[in-house]
Amino acid sequence: MIKQTQVSDVSFEPIEFSIKGVYAQVPRKEENYPSRQQVTTLSNDKVMVRRRMNTRPFDPKELIGKNNGSLHEKLALKLKNDQDRYEVARFEPVTGLVGSEFFHVKHLGKSDNQIPAHEDRAILFQSLENYQKLSAEPTLSRFFTNKFISVKEQNDIKNSKNMGKSLNNKTNNNSSNVSNIVNSILDNPLFGENVIVSGVSSYHISNGDIFEMKGGCSTLKIEVTSPRLPCVLVDKRNGSLCGMKGVKRYASTYGLAGWFTRVLEAGELENGMVLVRTSSPHPKWTLEYISMALYGEGSERFMSRNWASWARDVGELRELCSLKQLAKYEWYNEAQYILDKWSWYENHATKNKLW
Repeated sequence: MIKQTQVSDVSFEPIEFSIKGVYAQVPRKEENYPSRQQVTTLSNDKVMVRRRMNTRPFDPKELIGKNNGSLHEKLALKLKNDQDRYEVARFEPVTGLVGSEFFHVKHLGKSDNQIPAHEDRAILFQSLENYQKLSAEPTLSRFFTNKFISVKEQNDIKNSKNMGKSLNNKTNNNSSNVSNIVNSILDNPLFGENVIVSGVSSYHISNGDIFEMKGGCSTLKIEVTSPRLPCVLVDKRNGSLCGMKGVKRYASTYGLAGWFTRVLEAGELENGMVLVRTSSPHPKWTLEYISMALYGEGSERFMSRNWASWARDVGELRELCSLKQLAKYEWYNEAQYILDKWSWYENHATKNKLW
């Protein structure tokens, strides 16, 4: 039975975000899972390919009617009437989006058997606000906007003494360019995400945050587990440089490549639905804060390879490792490894500036 959303802790800011698009994996092809050697030979649009699902647009007004009957019955009737017109995006614990595999589930060869999934990576969210922060960075803006600006305008920008400033002025002075970018992102996402939302960025969300559907329009309940640590495919997808000057590196430092969640209770998503935060046990540990601490303060050698490092007090490292909701892969495992080897790192890595 669908219940009304209740906030269990009022000591935090009750933020919320709205669903702008839900995405499925395209039929499995070799180019969607390229090896490192294959990446250089593929065009950008052949990497991390996603298909926007045709989910039913959610309208809150539909929940208000004169007819008797529970909210669940009204929604069930609406879904039955629309089942031939729209796709259903249902998310289950562990496996995530029903009928589509992502980062957390991999097949063993051609067998239908699957290795245990990373249940703490069941859904990959990304926000328009994160895209906005990336495109606002002068060294990266061209990777997000050049495809929407005429060739003449691109040449004018390249000939400018301050390419980043010129490009930002060009897009800021033309609202249609901004609209084109947003629409293009929603139709053709650049980070391989499951869901694109609006209303939050990596600065607002913390590890362990729980989100539930506003108004009780779906039973879906999720828990934030970690930032998404981008790989080389993010640079390839965005046509970016690799290394310290690429999209991957900047997104890794500030947690802008999206965030993973586990599914606590199964449910469906539709465009326009709103998720509201109902619990925040670790408000200090925002996605941006965690990303900066573990992947954004190392040496160029470490950061260019997306290797974890720790330049802060060991007490704070212990605090990070104590977060029960923290995703294991790439986050808890890396932090715990450094903590287990702390004596060596403190005596060798720091002195030799390996960080």
